[in-house]
Amino acid sequence: MSLLVTKDLLIRCMLNLVGYFLALFSYEQVFDTVWYMYTFEPRLSYASACYFSILLIGLTLATYRKDVYLQHSIDILILGVYLPIAVILTHLDFSFSFSFVLYPFFSILIISASFYLFSPPDSLLMNCSLNGRKLFEKIVMYSIFIILVIFVLYMLMTNLSSINFDLLNTYYKTYEIRSENQATGLVGYLLGWFILIFIPFMLSLNSGRLKFVLWFVSIFGAFLIFQIYARKVIFFNALLLLVFSFFYGRSGYVKRYLPHFFFLSIVTLPLVVDTLFDPLVDRFFYLVGVNATYYFDFFADNPIRYFEGTKLDFGISNYNMPVGYQIDNYYYQGYGVNQSAGFLPTIYSDLGLIGVIFGSFIVGSLLGMIKYIDFLNKKLSYLLMVVFTFSLMNHSLTMLFLSNGLIVVVFMCIFIRLLLYRTTFKESSNLILPKSSS
Repeated sequence: MSLLVTKDLLIRCMLNLVGYFLALFSYEQVFDTVWYMYTFEPRLSYASACYFSILLIGLTLATYRKDVYLQHSIDILILGVYLPIAVILTHLDFSFSFSFVLYPFFSILIISASFYLFSPPDSLLMNCSLNGRKLFEKIVMYSIFIILVIFVLYMLMTNLSSINFDLLNTYYKTYEIRSENQATGLVGYLLGWFILIFIPFMLSLNSGRLKFVLWFVSIFGAFLIFQIYARKVIFFNALLLLVFSFFYGRSGYVKRYLPHFFFLSIVTLPLVVDTLFDPLVDRFFYLVGVNATYYFDFFADNPIRYFEGTKLDFGISNYNMPVGYQIDNYYYQGYGVNQSAGFLPTIYSDLGLIGVIFGSFIVGSLLGMIKYIDFLNKKLSYLLMVVFTFSLMNHSLTMLFLSNGLIVVVFMCIFIRLLLYRTTFKESSNLILPKSSS
């Protein structure tokens, strides 16, 4: 192992541990602000903290990758999936908490390993000289841009009275606005495209001066969605991708450890700022761990759902209500709030431990397939991996596939893969080998 790799590993371990302990101590203030939501009192367990820290170091070492852009996706999974669960379990007096933290631990190991099963060989991307690559890229990008412009103009013209620039007022009235303005049909479906299609595609297209027009339209569209429909996740993901897009291609420690600096900034906010950002930090980070723990706890002792109520329904009905409302009734006040969770707890609620293994394998495979988009646009491939791994914190795989445009990305990856192998086969078959002399 080289000195540079050893140094990089030590820095990542240190940053992960700093993030873990900052999140632990920051949660006490956040909890004081949002305590009304929960039925438990946090109690910091130092024994659990030591145990989870050892697991965190092991996970960091086992998932290290020299490719910085791939490593960012792994870092996001560690910081955004493992860390919230570990932090909440450190504060909860659950007798089976140790087993719960092993779910994200092994899930991330499986994702990291299965990535290479479906990722393209470097030689394929480097040696294939497909004609019309730039033309193909522009056709795809500008087709999506046209759809985006039409959609943004439609939202603008049909909701002029709902648009204002008071972001804080919209944030505080989120649920009131959502009850009044609901997106259905094609509009609701295209809203889901913003996270995985519109924003990453527009931020990755490098067209000189037009680049800023594309950036503006995508960010302005996310702003409209926040003001009209109070969809916080879309607006925050737009700002998040803008940051990662800005640092793409740059050098230095900030770029190399960008996910760490981002998460460290989030969990540090409650310690340096008054309670203004506490609900936001709770929703982005801590609630991910709370709901994941509740999902694991509930379905450890109750029948799993077998995708009940979804398009993958096995026909086995155990609960007759969506899982989010079920968790709300059991652990919260039962006010009718859909307590959603990320990919790991939702797949666990549907298929149990088999779901954790199978779902993690699918996530790793999808990350590997997204790597094929390197051929089309390396920045787009990177931004898609970043936003996909961030989305796993709060979305189920079925939702990402059916409502957020992931299926479009998958079809594009499959098309590029077939095109690459077909072109490579033709080029190799056209080689003229020298005749042997007799």
